Amino acid sequence: MKFTLTIDALALQLASTSDTLKNLAFSNEYIISKYALKGNVYEINKGLLLRKVQKLEKYYMYSFEVWADNVYVANLSTNCRQYGKAGSIKLEFQNSVFYSRPGWLHYLRQIEQHLPLSFVSVSYLEIAFDFQAATALLPQLSNMYRHSTFIQHNPNPQFGPMRGRLHCSLLSGKTYVFGAGVKGKDASGKQVVVYNKTTEIIEKSGKDYINDYYRANGFDMSLDVERVEVKLSSKYMSKHLIYLEDLTNFDTMGNIFRVSVGDTFKFRLLGSVTYDANRNKKTATVALIEFQQFSDAPLYLKPVYANDDATDNRKRTEAKTVVWRYVTYGKSQDLDHLDYIRTDVKAPGGSDWTCLFRKYAHEFHGTPTPERMARIDYFS
Repeated sequence: MKFTLTIDALALQLASTSDTLKNLAFSNEYIISKYALKGNVYEINKGLLLRKVQKLEKYYMYSFEVWADNVYVANLSTNCRQYGKAGSIKLEFQNSVFYSRPGWLHYLRQIEQHLPLSFVSVSYLEIAFDFQAATALLPQLSNMYRHSTFIQHNPNPQFGPMRGRLHCSLLSGKTYVFGAGVKGKDASGKQVVVYNKTTEIIEKSGKDYINDYYRANGFDMSLDVERVEVKLSSKYMSKHLIYLEDLTNFDTMGNIFRVSVGDTFKFRLLGSVTYDANRNKKTATVALIEFQQFSDAPLYLKPVYANDDATDNRKRTEAKTVVWRYVTYGKSQDLDHLDYIRTDVKAPGGSDWTCLFRKYAHEFHGTPTPERMARIDYFS
């Protein structure tokens, strides 16, 4: 199988830094007062320009095109209308940035360097798995869909989703969408979409740069490229510890992709029953596509604590788990987690987190390799 993995859409939440004018967040008013208007653009410097556009935004009053080194790289939205989020700023990258160099992170750093802005969180992300396989996925998916419980009142369906509540719809006879919605009150914050990317590029003008990207990655341009795309909103992203650097690393991005897709493409064979060693009845399953190229290790969850004494046992257990995980693997995410506990979470009565972290580290009973011993000593 020939494949690539890339970001296809990315929106970030930014915030004003201390360099911003007194009592005035980075806003339309700030831009007007701070930067010279030349023609229809505000010149930040010779390489960075902002051009105000008439764009209707649901949550923001003003929007600017961001031009860096004569390339239209992103939209910057300010003056948030949402209650309690007046200082929120959205940066949404143009699609072409993900398929060319120097890439989206280069432009983000340029924006942070020359504007009083800094990254806060990822609010929307699309990761695309584009591939050419010996057996195309879409015909298999079409057959499964037509004979599945996804179609209401389907007589004698042969397939059912592994997760009983998984929703799948077919849009315009071309695109399969798993998941009820990405945004909204009842949405899960996640969708998985499958379609023919070659057909989409032909039907939508202005995306020839993706074909150039395929050629550079060794695709056979005489064959169709299929795409599996996972769409993640802030409702999903906010539950996990995901760093910007994770989105520039192939392995960690693949991990996010595989875990987010989950068992979307694994189905129960409704007419086939098997039995385990204990004679428990089980339904046989089939997987249309698996992503074994990537890790399926669980993503790091953001800690959620209540600062009341009744939760002492839960807080102790969580802190102990994170200490042991850090000693075992040495990942920076766990140190960040511990820093959060130390600074933002009330320690159990009659103790403090520094002493507890030291105690938990020295209780570690894993293999005492030199690396692990060094991490245990870190708490001493």
